[in-house]
Parts: sequence; structure tokens; C-alpha cells
Amino acid sequence: MEARVFYLLSHPVGWMLLCAALLLILVFGCMLWVRQSRQQQFLNQLERDAAWLQEVSEREEDGPAPLALMHHLRQLDQSIRRRKGRLGLVRFNAAGDGAADMSFSLALLDDEQTGIIISSLFSHRGPSYFYAKPVEKGVSPYPLSAEEELAIQRAMDDGDGMESIPVSSGSNENDS
Repeated sequence: MEARVFYLLSHPVGWMLLCAALLLILVFGCMLWVRQSRQQQFLNQLERDAAWLQEVSEREEDGPAPLALMHHLRQLDQSIRRRKGRLGLVRFNAAGDGAADMSFSLALLDDEQTGIIISSLFSHRGPSYFYAKPVEKGVSPYPLSAEEELAIQRAMDDGDGMESIPVSSGSNENDS
């Protein structure tokens, strides 16, 4: 194991892979931080809304004004739908060269099927690649692979999108 690590770090490709992995970790960390701060803002808004509803219900003798309350509840419902995230993950063997299921497609979508899909194509023999594609209403302006489409489908299913159904797109006659 140490020999492999030393070998990777003694070549420029190894350093590039290490930098790509660190960059990916940094991007995911930033995405999580942004999401957490948005959720905190949303919770703060919910607290203000609850205080507003309490104030309105105390002012009105017969309860809160129905039209204002319904309008406010519709706005909250739309806001919640935009913030609810969905994940879909598909692992697969892209190279067919004994790489196992090291490649993946990860869909990060909201209820309106808008978000991104990140794919990694792993190979033992050559470089590995990462791709990110935007998704708007379940459609991307870029061509999607079968695995990416399956990841979007899983993200929109009621489950958690993390089922481990094997998908094989790599073809190698030596695999038997």
C-alpha cells in the first residue's frame, strides 16, 4: 500500500489525482456549508412567521384573517418545496477493466427536478474523469448517459435514492 502511495505521489498524474480529489472534497464542503446556512435562514424565517401568525390570531377576535393566512401558507409551501433536496446515486463499472463499481453518477435535485448531476468515470489504466452537468426540470442541455438518467430517476423516487442496484455500462469480453 505504501509503495502505491509513493508511486502515485512521485508522478505528476498522481499529484493531479490528489488535487482533483481535494478539490472535489472542497466543493462538496462548500455546498454543504451553503445548504446549512440557507436552512438556518429558513428556520429563522419560520420563527418570524410563527410569531406573525400568533400576533395576527391575537388581534382578530374570530381567529386570523383567512386570506392572509392562506397566502402566507402558500408562500411557505413553495419555499419548502424549493429547499427540500433529493439524492440519486448510481455506481457502475465504466471501464470494464477490473475497476469494479468505482464510477458513479450523483444527482442532487429539488422537488422541481432542478439541480446538478456529478459523474465520475474511474479507470485503473488511464486517467479518471469528473463531469458536472446542470439539470432543469429533469432535463440537461448536455447529453445524459443511462446511469445519469437513472440517478435522476432515483432522486425523484420516494426512496432515499441510494439503492445498490448494479448497473454495468463497461464492456470487456474478459469479464466472466
